[in-house]
Amino acid sequence: MAPARTNSAGLATRLLAGQAIVLVAGALTVGLVATVIGPPIFHQHLVEAGHQQNSLSSSTSRWPTAMRP
Repeated sequence: MAPARTNSAGLATRLLAGQAIVLVAGALTVGLVATVIGPPIFHQHLVEAGHQQNSLSSSTSRWPTAMRP
């Protein structure tokens, strides 16, 4: 007599699903950290490098017309 087969996922499927969950969680974490922490750090580095605060208007006058935001 053959053993009864249930409709549960195999080991390979469960491992793949687990890895996919970890990958998505890691990508979301990296994106969130980069979005929240990145801009203030970048701004501080610009200030430390000697750029004036809020100097975007003076720097855009040097851009070619096609590249202005």
